[in-house]
Formats: sequence, C-alpha cells, structure tokens
Amino acid sequence: MTGTDSDRLLFDLQLANFLAIGKTQKNLLIVLMSYLGLIWVYAFRTSGELSIQLLGVSLRAQGFWPVAPAALTVLSLAFVGAINAAAPAWTALQKTSKALKLHLEFYDFDVQKNLLDYLTFLTLHPEKRLDERNPERHSFSHFLYPSILVGTLYTTFYSMRQLPTARTWVLYVLGCMAVQVAFSLRIYWRAICRFLRIRRHIIS
Repeated sequence: MTGTDSDRLLFDLQLANFLAIGKTQKNLLIVLMSYLGLIWVYAFRTSGELSIQLLGVSLRAQGFWPVAPAALTVLSLAFVGAINAAAPAWTALQKTSKALKLHLEFYDFDVQKNLLDYLTFLTLHPEKRLDERNPERHSFSHFLYPSILVGTLYTTFYSMRQLPTARTWVLYVLGCMAVQVAFSLRIYWRAICRFLRIRRHIIS
C-alpha cells in the first residue's frame, strides 16, 4: 500500500469517526433540550397535574424533580464529552486532509449540523456574504453551546426549590451542580477566549 493509499484509508476512518461524533453530539443536544423543555413546561403549568404516557405507562411529572439533577448532569456531561471528543478527531482529520491536499474547512466536513450550528449563520447585515467567517470579529455565537449548559445548570439549581429542604437533598443538588460546572469550565473558557480573540481556532 502506497503512502497516498494509506492516507486515503486513514482519512476515511477519521472522517467516519468525526461524523459519528457529530451525530452523537446532535442527538444528545436534542435529548437535552427536550428534557429541559419538558421540565419547564411542568414548572410553568397553570393548573392541574401533568402526566406523560411512556410505553403505555403513565408517569406523573412531579416525579421528575428528584431525578432531574442527576439526569441533567448525566446528559450535560455526555454533551460536553461529545464536544470535547470532536477536538482531537478534527485535528487528526485536518492533518490527513492536508496530506491529501484537500483544502476544506470544518463546516465542509461537518454534515451533522444541529440547530445551534445553523444559528451561527444568522446576520443582521443584508449585504454581508454568508460564507464569510471572519475570525477577527467578536461573535456571540461562540456562547451558543455554553448557553445550553448554563440553562442546564440553572434548571438543576431550580429543582432545589421543588425538592424537600432536607440537607440531603440540598447536598445532592449542589453536588450535581458542582460536577456540571467542573466539566463545563473548558467549554466556557473556550467561548470567552474566542470572543476576546485570544484563541481563533474553530475547534481545539
């Protein structure tokens, strides 16, 4: 097998891995946002008891509050893990694509775009080229992913108001919040650095 053939095989494997991570990230985002929406629909209900039919079993939504902190923590950690996993996958793919003289950008490879990815293309400038991605400009789109994690963190905190005031419950919620913050710090830091133009890479 020649060097070019081996690079192409490596490229195919790396691309498959990159696409799998993107698909997982999109699915986790859908599940996380759906779960957040479900919790807040119940939190702001006007009257009555909300129940959900799942596989023929009726579940009372009030039962979501005790498990909400743990469920949100698991989902947010999985989401953060998927975001972090994309970094080395993209670095390896970019290196191999350069060896094959494929001059493609991150968005060219990312065919598993989610809702937040498309929101980055919104603009108030009617004459601006939509294919312009200027790394020099400040953009609040860097905070789209962190905003989901902030929403998850606040929802976890809000669940404390719906649970008994016993010390065990308080420690349980605070523990879940601490874990979320600890593993999300890298996402927050990257967003701040990109916004302040300290780090300009699309993903790292």
